[in-house]
Amino acid sequence: MIGNIRVAVCTILLLLCAFGLNAQQPFPLLESGFSQEVFATAPLPSGQIDGGVAFAPNGDAWVDSCNGNTLFRFVAATTVLVNGTPVHPQASGSPLISNAGCGLTNHPGGTLYSNSGGGIVNIDANTGVQLRPTFGPSGNGLGIAVDPQTNNLVYIGGAAGSCFGTPPCMIVTTNPATNTSGTFALLSPTDATFIDGIFFDPSGNFLFMAVLSPDRGLTILNRSGSVVQHISMNTFPDGVAFHTAPDFLVTNNNDGAISRFDFPFGDFTMPPSVSVFASGGFRGDLAQVGPDNCLYVTQAGTRFLNGATSSDNSVVRISHPLA
Repeated sequence: MIGNIRVAVCTILLLLCAFGLNAQQPFPLLESGFSQEVFATAPLPSGQIDGGVAFAPNGDAWVDSCNGNTLFRFVAATTVLVNGTPVHPQASGSPLISNAGCGLTNHPGGTLYSNSGGGIVNIDANTGVQLRPTFGPSGNGLGIAVDPQTNNLVYIGGAAGSCFGTPPCMIVTTNPATNTSGTFALLSPTDATFIDGIFFDPSGNFLFMAVLSPDRGLTILNRSGSVVQHISMNTFPDGVAFHTAPDFLVTNNNDGAISRFDFPFGDFTMPPSVSVFASGGFRGDLAQVGPDNCLYVTQAGTRFLNGATSSDNSVVRISHPLA
């Protein structure tokens, strides 16, 4: 009898320890086989949130404030302890005042581009300095991605406040070398009136969009700009990213969770299986895949390894052993 009691007590203690360790991660629940860490954290004035993520040539992470004209740089090569947690510190001179909007992406040409209300902002990936005048049609300040087939910049238009809750919603394509622009897609009000993050699949044949209205969920376009399918969600998706090896899509959601989408045989025209990839985090914004093949997601809060939490925004890196 005493032996059984001891076994029961030990089992309870082990469960409590396991729960405690799990609860001290950025996401208390994360799909098995993946690791997570607070990559970086920084305070922002009230009402501001971190959004897009991109990378310097040396692997440092650039993160912009969606509504604060601020660009942070976090040093990838070093860490400092904050609340018992190794985090990557800001580089000297960070943060910078910037014209960047919320959406941010690396381009194969070696520079960064951001979607802003005035158009596209071209940024030096080494210094964070704007390289030339803003160009292209107005954007809604959110999603931007590089077309893998043309290297054009594809972003959500925002002329006269469109695609920020009001139609029409235009997806713009712009050649960054010639500054010539065209229409990638023009969506009907029944398809989308507010789009946030966007991301291409590796082939460039499909564009994935986080749609907030009229029906929140994930919408997929083909290269002709036609809607292939819309997957309704019971939460607001914000960031979108495509993880490879293994191949699946994620949305970084406003409810502090990450959703995973697996498409049968890699066919994006077929209904996917949708699962909870991570949960228990803070309000999620945009997402990006780093040069290390890890997911980088922004959060409007920080949970440290010692259990402390902070209202400071953070970037969480999620890695797979094969990454």
